[in-house]
Amino acid sequence: MKNINTLIFDMDGVVVYGMQYHIKSWQEALSTIDISASDLDIYLMEGITDRETMKMFARKSNVSISDETTDKIVKLKYKIFNSG
Repeated sequence: MKNINTLIFDMDGVVVYGMQYHIKSWQEALSTIDISASDLDIYLMEGITDRETMKMFARKSNVSISDETTDKIVKLKYKIFNSG
């Protein structure tokens, strides 16, 4: 029998359900540029990269944003998520 040296856990959505924290983080970050998104809007973006999610919310809200702003909001979303 082989020794197991490593275990990998799929935490988010399997061991821990963290979607409510992603939703709160997105809503707070998006509000800084006057974009609102419902819980369902954000839930439907689950599995899409944060950069692409940000671009989709901007398009849906008819807001033009630069790559720099996209990066800023995505970083803010991570900061909010990790502080919560």
